[in-house]
Amino acid sequence: MSNEIHIDTSKIPEHIRMELLSLAYDATVAYFRQPGVEEAYQRWKAEKAKKAAEAAGK
Repeated sequence: MSNEIHIDTSKIPEHIRMELLSLAYDATVAYFRQPGVEEAYQRWKAEKAKKAAEAAGK
């Protein structure tokens, strides 16, 4: 018995997929409107790029 859940997204009707997209988008926009979130994201993104560049140079 597996605890893994598989969702076949091709079987989700288009109008439901668009509703889920809208909910996720709205939540993301609201999150990034909070003070400090954009700055923290930019720091994370820069650190990720730095690590990738260091790994590529090895």
